[in-house]
Amino acid sequence: MAAVVVNGYRFVFPYLDTIKNCVKGPWVGKTIGDVLGGIVLPLFPKSSLQEAFEGGRVLVNGSPVQHHHLLSLNQSFEFLLHRHESKVYVGEGERTLELLCVNKHHIVINKPSSVPVHPVGRYKKNTVVGILRDEYPELFQDGKDVKFFHR
Repeated sequence: MAAVVVNGYRFVFPYLDTIKNCVKGPWVGKTIGDVLGGIVLPLFPKSSLQEAFEGGRVLVNGSPVQHHHLLSLNQSFEFLLHRHESKVYVGEGERTLELLCVNKHHIVINKPSSVPVHPVGRYKKNTVVGILRDEYPELFQDGKDVKFFHR
């Protein structure tokens, strides 16, 4: 399990994650350092971003680059980062999400209000999608395509 619940809060252990993106028109001619540091990850510490460049964890078209690399169309970039997610309140219980109904077409859950539905911002695994994948992997077996809707 990639997470633990302590006093009602779900903590995800730090993990490695990859951010992938294709170069967009407004980014052409800008440096990868400016795009990552100012647009894609504006709150990411500049010192950690510099360490990523020095460690070869920033790639353009599969090759390591330095922060001054100029971007052009038809390029893609990847950034391997060590992610720390914020905790979410899930209450006490054996499972984080309560499955109310599971059938061929629907999964109905009762989720705590502090848990985002899908990955957003600083949350990827501490979301309904991430928690369902972690706690109920059978829902995603055999190529099942799970789509989410909520009120």
